[in-house]
Amino acid sequence: MNISNSEYEKPRSVFQLCEWINSKLRNLEQESAFEELYFERRGQNIKNLLEEAVPIGRLGLYLWRPWRDVSVTCLAGNRPHDAEIILQDPQKTELIKIEVTTTETDETTMRRQALSREGFVWMTGPVRREDRQIVSEATMVDLDKESARLVGCAISRFRKKAEREDDPQTAILVYVNSFRSLPFWYRMELLEQTRTYLRTQRPTLYGAYYCYEADQGLDGLRNDIHDLVR
Repeated sequence: MNISNSEYEKPRSVFQLCEWINSKLRNLEQESAFEELYFERRGQNIKNLLEEAVPIGRLGLYLWRPWRDVSVTCLAGNRPHDAEIILQDPQKTELIKIEVTTTETDETTMRRQALSREGFVWMTGPVRREDRQIVSEATMVDLDKESARLVGCAISRFRKKAEREDDPQTAILVYVNSFRSLPFWYRMELLEQTRTYLRTQRPTLYGAYYCYEADQGLDGLRNDIHDLVR
């Protein structure tokens, strides 16, 4: 299954985008090579669909309000940013450029590959490559430490993107990849660390958003004057 750049980059309302994403996911599910396509991100723009378009669509829904039209253009290839969202209110129109990053690591990639090739993988504990095989071991883990590690990874990915941006129209969107929901107190810690960084290091950046894969929750901070004076 492939998604052409022209199809992927078609401007859509946020609701049309969500319908399109669901139609592509249903088509993907019907493919005989579903596991390879889905877990190994094979096929043109499949990785973009799963790791960028999905959280971008969720962000578009988060930004929707009564009386507001939200249109989204996802961008493929080597572009300065990954999407453009236009907010059209009765009195003004606003363009937001979206830079997307994820908390994917070599470890999470190996687990996806093992699911594709072996049909099974332990979701906690060590995972490693042995020649052409991926071996995982079941190990009990401290969920608090795992959550703290995920927060650390998310803020690190945000800062890496933010260090290269200082555009008041650009927002950073981090897709937090985890099969477990992140407890709300860790989500609040993540927002507090992000707020401090925005205030002290990137006072003109539009803002930061975190989309959580496990439950599609979304938290955000807009770096406008109201945020800065709180």
